[in-house]
Amino acid sequence: MLPRNAPTRADALLAIIGVSLVVALLAASLAALPFAVGFGVAVAIAIAALVDGMVVNPPSDG
Repeated sequence: MLPRNAPTRADALLAIIGVSLVVALLAASLAALPFAVGFGVAVAIAIAALVDGMVVNPPSDG
């Protein structure tokens, strides 16, 4: 059963990380994009999301 409350900021950050990695995998396999370039960009996006979620806007007790 899925929770009935709205997604939180942490949920959005986790989705950004996952989507960026999946898009990089698809771009590297379907397009003429080198694997290292695609995942380099995806990792940069994931790191930005992690820094935002852990340093810029850290979790709070609410």
